[in-house]
Amino acid sequence: MTAEGSHHRLKSIDIADRGSEPEQIMTFLDVSPAISPQGRYIAITDSCYTDVRKMETDNVVRRLEIPVGVGWGLQSWSPDERYLFKSGGGSDAEGLWLADIETGQFKMIFHNLSDATAAVSPDMKHMVVGLGLPYMESWITELDPTKSLWDQFDATMTSEEYFDDCLEEIAFLSSLYPETIMFKAWEAYLRIACPVKKYRDGEKGLKLAIQVKDYCEKHGLKVSEGFAVMADAYAQLGDYDSAVKWQKKAVEVLGADVRGPGMDIFAPYVVRILECYEQGRPYYIVFSDEQENAR
Repeated sequence: MTAEGSHHRLKSIDIADRGSEPEQIMTFLDVSPAISPQGRYIAITDSCYTDVRKMETDNVVRRLEIPVGVGWGLQSWSPDERYLFKSGGGSDAEGLWLADIETGQFKMIFHNLSDATAAVSPDMKHMVVGLGLPYMESWITELDPTKSLWDQFDATMTSEEYFDDCLEEIAFLSSLYPETIMFKAWEAYLRIACPVKKYRDGEKGLKLAIQVKDYCEKHGLKVSEGFAVMADAYAQLGDYDSAVKWQKKAVEVLGADVRGPGMDIFAPYVVRILECYEQGRPYYIVFSDEQENAR
């Protein structure tokens, strides 16, 4: 694979022929594409989607809409080409995720791991998980080949346990660094966009969002998050006209060509959320399937 600017080119070469020249197969933005074990497919993440392309034709056979924050992480296939492992890099998505290619579902199977990788043995009896910082270890676990990978992994914690943990951590960090606006932004986001209804508080979220926005304006910080959190708050309160106005400001900060080469990695998510607000729909953090039952 070679890189030219923000684009990458996948090339093929005949290693048996010393005079062989690389032949370009396809181009994409992803820095870590993954070819399936049988060589039939390649998984390529482009902004907020992972496309499964057929190697022979480059046709997209499946598009997975990935959770916010999972983004461009490392990825690998299961031997049966049914599942894709992806490492998440965002603060609310850091860990190892499992994606079902057929259903398009995602769930986190290991929490709070940076740059984690996974490899399953061909007989589907063992899995090695490589841990990034700070552990730098490899774990081996036994699998049941008579069961699907999906059924062998439960979410690492329930949604309520996860968001309880998040809010406790934010409160602790805020007590240590009361002047740090980032923690107010984190809490505002959770109070506004949490998929579990009991944690959402539109009025408190808007109050925190205004503090974040005012801080950014006072210090001359033109960051998309300062506008986006305002949009999220108004959407949660049902004021979609205001939500669209503030979300458009977030898009403007990231630049007009948010889908072009060299774009901010979260730009496509900002556009996707704007589309939600234009349709009169709120946006919630993607965590796991159970969020659908908790809203």
